[in-house]
Amino acid sequence: MTYRHTEVGPDGPVVTVHRTEATAADAQGVTFAESVDGGPPQPAAHRWTELRDHASFPIAGTTWVDEPVTVPLGTFAARRYTVHDGAQTTDFWFAPELPGPPVKLEARAGDAVVFAMELLERAP
Repeated sequence: MTYRHTEVGPDGPVVTVHRTEATAADAQGVTFAESVDGGPPQPAAHRWTELRDHASFPIAGTTWVDEPVTVPLGTFAARRYTVHDGAQTTDFWFAPELPGPPVKLEARAGDAVVFAMELLERAP
């Protein structure tokens, strides 16, 4: 699967292309060949529990609401998770019709956006 995102960090906006292909899987986990911006694929092994935990948030500091989200790829029904972690608040918008990474992410420290990401393209 290829995901093309626009990412905004301290140095301004950049477009990144993440290519992920599952190359092996068993009862314990999966191995992906992952490349960024056309670089050579690098193997990355992940346990299923690690992938599950990567997408979980602490219940005490998290709220969620169903709402549509508009990104360059289009408008989608989504669930927005707002995670409060000390001085930082991060919103993640996940679109059920597009399983995988969030279609939009915005991290703020106070009123300042410190990182943002939006999905531009998704292809097999």
